[in-house]
Amino acid sequence: DEQLEIAKGYYERVLQIDPEDLSSIYNLMLLNQKLGDRKTAAELAVVFRDLKDDPQVSSLASTFLQGNSDVGNESLPFHAHELALFDPASEVKDYLSILNIDWTNKFDFNTLPTDSRFQKKQ
Repeated sequence: DEQLEIAKGYYERVLQIDPEDLSSIYNLMLLNQKLGDRKTAAELAVVFRDLKDDPQVSSLASTFLQGNSDVGNESLPFHAHELALFDPASEVKDYLSILNIDWTNKFDFNTLPTDSRFQKKQ
């Protein structure tokens, strides 16, 4: 039991750093069960089930990402964007203008300014 308590302490320390570390949650759940703390083990099982990947969702996501390559590319850690020639006219000259935005109101993305820099390129 002494080694189980030591291991439990290590897993708890890992979870202080990363509360969503799935392997630590799982192992801590097993340790609590072995140590007789079934209530904590059951609570950790709920957290584990909540964080664990659902295989059905993965296949749905895969199908969606295959049909929407732009979204799929953005989900990859390393990806390339289409390069365009630099247009000096589109350069933002006054970055401090962001200070004039009233951040207390919700920004409505459907009503972007008519400035050509904000228009979607075809």
